[in-house]
Amino acid sequence: MNEPEEEFLPEQAASFATWIANQQFPRVQEVVPVFSTVGVYVDPLFDPELLPRELPALEEREIAQKLVEVRMSFDAEVSDFEEVCKLLSVSKEEFIGNFLASEFTVGAMGFCPGFPYLLGLDEKLQGLKRKETPRKHVPAGSIAIVEDQACIYTMNRPGGWWIIGHTSDRLVELEDNFCAFSTGDKVRFVQK
Repeated sequence: MNEPEEEFLPEQAASFATWIANQQFPRVQEVVPVFSTVGVYVDPLFDPELLPRELPALEEREIAQKLVEVRMSFDAEVSDFEEVCKLLSVSKEEFIGNFLASEFTVGAMGFCPGFPYLLGLDEKLQGLKRKETPRKHVPAGSIAIVEDQACIYTMNRPGGWWIIGHTSDRLVELEDNFCAFSTGDKVRFVQK
């Protein structure tokens, strides 16, 4: 199999993962796109000779993605928003404007069901390391940042990211097998 000449974008990795899954190769158990790679999990008896020697060009595969708008507030009950603005040397208004102007891409899903790792954080809002002491409880719906990413805690969990807001949008329902996001989707935040 040929190695890609350049790194995949998350939406390309998601498209490639879909293509692999749709081929229904025997003994392929799971295909997982994560950032710019695709994990293919196979049964120990999998025969790699079944895979094609050449992969279709990215242009030949449709890149399926959707835009998800998430309504949010910057005045969450549990929040690091003021401290984040001070650490980044930006006003609250500048932070809000830059954050809302960003178009994010779901780079990966993980940590807990429906938890999106979002790429595309505005450069002026990047650079914060994880909190030295993680919170034992981050409320579901918390929107947070760290380094060059944003995320949405879809369930109550511990966490070490900097909380900047909250959403009450329905993003994941385990009983209904519903998740608002998939790797490669675009995400925009709108202030409610």
